[in-house]
Amino acid sequence: MLRLRAPQEPMLLAGLVTWAAAALGLRVEESTQPALMWTLAAIYLVAFLSADLLPRRWERWVLPVALLVEAVCALALVWLAPRGGTAPVLLVVLVAQLALVMPARVTVAAVAVLNIALYLLLRGAGYSEPLLVTTLYIGFQAFAALVAHYARTAEASRDALARVNADLLATRALLADTARGNERL
Repeated sequence: MLRLRAPQEPMLLAGLVTWAAAALGLRVEESTQPALMWTLAAIYLVAFLSADLLPRRWERWVLPVALLVEAVCALALVWLAPRGGTAPVLLVVLVAQLALVMPARVTVAAVAVLNIALYLLLRGAGYSEPLLVTTLYIGFQAFAALVAHYARTAEASRDALARVNADLLATRALLADTARGNERL
């Protein structure tokens, strides 16, 4: 069964808007390989949407592969279009996704690897301050990861509260049945 999130859902909407902005930024890049840039951008989008388009039973292995594909595409876009500054924004979306679905240790390790790669790509492209640019993106990534973490925590709390509420309703029903039974005696 397909489970497509509503386009209004915040994470999906933010991801799509961010992808569109990054894709628009690619238009002004002076790359020698524009077809490859657009192909990578399209693959990133498909990977981003894949968790929503594929059956839930495939999620266990599709999601990690999709996140890896997103990482490779985003870094490749930074390599192909380092001057525009929009391609690294895709890493912010990726970090938010990682924070939603992966344990904190995995997320932190992945973010470290991604940002080391980003720094090296920017330095190789001739940025005068690649550390400054990377640090700016780390700040955005941290914000996105924290928002995603808090959203996941709130969702887990809501689910736990729903379970407790169901238990309380069941207990209340049993108590009412017992009280009615005692009244008959």
